[in-house]
Amino acid sequence: MVALIIIRFSIRNYMEMNRKNIGILMAAGYTTGQMNAAVVLEMCVITFFGVIFGIALGSLGSSFIGSFQGMMLGVSWNQTFHFGAAAISAGIVFFIVLTVAYFGGRVYKKISVLHALRGGIDTHNFKRNYFPFEKSRLPVNLCLSGKNLLFEKGKNLSIFFIVALLAFSSCVGFGMYDNFVKNQNALLCLVGIESGDFYMASTPGDFDEIGRTLESWREIDSVLYYNSISLHLESQSKETECSCDIWRNPELVRNETVVSGRLPRYENEIMLSTGIAKVLKVKEGDTVYVTGLGERMPFLISGIDQKITNMGLKAMLTEEGSKALNGSTSSSFIYVYVKEGEDKEEIIKRVSAEFPQAEVLDSQVQTDDIMGGIKAAMIAICAVFVTITVFVVAMVELLLIKSKVIKERKNFGIYKALGFTTGELMIQTIMINLPVIAAGALAGAVLSRYFMEPLVVLFLSFSEIKSCPFTVKIFWMIVTVAGILATAVAASFISSMKIRKIGPVDMLSEE
Repeated sequence: MVALIIIRFSIRNYMEMNRKNIGILMAAGYTTGQMNAAVVLEMCVITFFGVIFGIALGSLGSSFIGSFQGMMLGVSWNQTFHFGAAAISAGIVFFIVLTVAYFGGRVYKKISVLHALRGGIDTHNFKRNYFPFEKSRLPVNLCLSGKNLLFEKGKNLSIFFIVALLAFSSCVGFGMYDNFVKNQNALLCLVGIESGDFYMASTPGDFDEIGRTLESWREIDSVLYYNSISLHLESQSKETECSCDIWRNPELVRNETVVSGRLPRYENEIMLSTGIAKVLKVKEGDTVYVTGLGERMPFLISGIDQKITNMGLKAMLTEEGSKALNGSTSSSFIYVYVKEGEDKEEIIKRVSAEFPQAEVLDSQVQTDDIMGGIKAAMIAICAVFVTITVFVVAMVELLLIKSKVIKERKNFGIYKALGFTTGELMIQTIMINLPVIAAGALAGAVLSRYFMEPLVVLFLSFSEIKSCPFTVKIFWMIVTVAGILATAVAASFISSMKIRKIGPVDMLSEE
């Protein structure tokens, strides 16, 4: 997108700076097709070297991209250089660039010899004047900015959509940082991992005694007994295999997102994930046949939940249901939640001392190890979105103001002759695009608040995620809009400083 914007403005700026030369070439017999072909050829050569450099950079940077994927998915990167993919990418880039260059160069057809030799000055403008000087009460600078704003509706509409898209992506980046990095519980609920404040692994025979002892401690809020088995599920002509979580008291589970229904309570109830429900084509209240280590038994679906683990293919039973299915069951882990305000570290030390046969692990440390890669990836994505937004907004504004200064060079000289100061002209130039940029940034920020959840659900559709409580806070929306406006003002100020070198005498001497 940045390359296309640069190409478009480069062609237009060249035409504005060389109108008289273009008129001379036309008068000498050069056709618009020949001049357009020269533009396309120039962009073709530049694109060729750019594509070669990009492919080389992509090949050398594949290891970095691989490490980024590893942080996100936990899968190592072993992809080698693919000539076919590189050729297709190069072809697409060539096609897009040459298309933009061709249509950008067609502006030659709108230039007549007389118009070019006259420096591009139009005798008449028949467009409606929404800001007449004789009736408007606005300041002169604001009035002139309004005229320019409405005079180029197509350009301003493009700027609006570009800035709105950038603001939307920045807000989504901030939202991902806020929901994935700062709020770990939301991420754990989405993944479907129960953590506890600490958890224990021990021989099965010790768990009941250890659990009952911990439940009697006043510092302990709840104790969860967990095991996992594999099940075979059937419903009519559909069947599948999946992993099943076994909980003694499912109502105590905290990192669980129920889409419909409720958690299982009785020995004949089972909860299925959205992925399993889709495979079996069942819903809450239906019956599925389950085969474990024992005989095949019918279970009532008490509810449907969602989670990313196991690609969204999971089930849940009560401990009584597992006993009815398999004849016996035992817990392999217990997860312990400490009451608020209690010292978790001291409790872990006390539990380790009292139950030396058990392995006591700090859940926070383990969770940080598991989620550390995801957090780092979310921070990187947020940083990339913000960097791209700042770069594109600054680049677009620099090109817009540069094009404006080149196109209105003579008018600026006339304004100075009439008494306008350089500062007033710079303020007028800066204000030209700010209303459009502000409107685009605000629109993108507002849309992100309503569309972030559907966007995350779309990205996680491989796990059949149906809902996601993620949202963008108003604070990040304000930061995004303010940052875009500050970047636009700074870039506009830098680019408009060229107005200082324009003087009425220079304009006359050039003629």
